[in-house]
Amino acid sequence: MLKISKATFLPIEKSNFPEIVERKGIGHPDTVCDAVADACSRA
Repeated sequence: MLKISKATFLPIEKSNFPEIVERKGIGHPDTVCDAVADACSRA
């Protein structure tokens, strides 16, 4: 069962906390798949 509730925190743009992001390098599987898909779409 899916339960949906209203968020009780401020959006990241309005908070004083830094935004945390994940960086993926050239050898990461997601990066490799994205590069292959991009190359195929241009072919």
